Amino acid sequence: MSDRGGAPERTDLAWVRTSLSLVAAGVAAERLAAFRRDHVAELAGAVAAVLAIGVGLAAWRRHVALASGRHPGTVPIWLVLSAAGAVCLLAAAVVLTLARS
Repeated sequence: MSDRGGAPERTDLAWVRTSLSLVAAGVAAERLAAFRRDHVAELAGAVAAVLAIGVGLAAWRRHVALASGRHPGTVPIWLVLSAAGAVCLLAAAVVLTLARS
């Protein structure tokens, strides 16, 4: 019998933390869009919210697989690329919004 240690649990918590961070970034972008009436920040907030849902579902899938004793598998490449794109979009929205003021 092997000891799996705490690595799977830490990985699950990292997925949840990432999802919550995306939710916070989306809310911040939406608040910025409402305050400045900026459509770029509004779009960035919507993208972050959708991506947060995707990351949250992936985290749930990992948790269920680990709880049942199965290997959770690899991270889908679309999720990694979408996360990178959303981060770039959020950063661009913040820069463009702040540059207008």
